[in-house]
Amino acid sequence: MMALSVVPGGGGAGVRMGVFGAAQAVAQAVGGFLGAVGSDVAQLALGSTAGGYVPSSRSSGLLRGAAALAWRGAVGVRDTAAAGARARRRAPAQVG
Repeated sequence: MMALSVVPGGGGAGVRMGVFGAAQAVAQAVGGFLGAVGSDVAQLALGSTAGGYVPSSRSSGLLRGAAALAWRGAVGVRDTAAAGARARRRAPAQVG
């Protein structure tokens, strides 16, 4: 997000960061509302309070997993352990 908000030689980074914050707030609100509606509908359909939370929780988990895979593909992270090892080899030795 921070890299997207900074344009070399340009101003207005604060405005762009504010827009990102507003987008996150809207996404949280919509997600919370849809989760609550989905849970209520599942409770009515299944006739069980506990059973109504299962589909909502599973769909939330699946969406989070899909987002993580999409982010991993977009960022190009393939092998985080190897990347960490390369970074440690390049880092100067810690003294002290």
